[in-house]
Amino acid sequence: MLWGLELLINGESPRMAVVGTATNRAAALQIAAQAQPDVILLDLDLAGELSLDFLAELLCLPTARVLIFTGLQDHALHERALRDGACGVVHKEESAEALLRAIVRAHLGHCDIRG
Repeated sequence: MLWGLELLINGESPRMAVVGTATNRAAALQIAAQAQPDVILLDLDLAGELSLDFLAELLCLPTARVLIFTGLQDHALHERALRDGACGVVHKEESAEALLRAIVRAHLGHCDIRG
């Protein structure tokens, strides 16, 4: 999944580029702190851990906006993500175009995105 996402996003160069990928909490926090991304695409289930448990730490970064990208159909979690500061939720079933639009909208500061 990460490989495909990376190809999709990097295919939008120079408008977009992947600056790092992580498969667990520690790596996500470290890469985000080092790379200072504009938009963080975050799966709700990261190595069996609910990423909302460390969403606040990611949102402390000065420029980052977090966009949730998930296959989980738990609307309560989606609402919690938005309440906790995520810019939006995009479901993994959505088209590649919908995901790219959501990333652009998050980058521009348009929050409450629903995919």
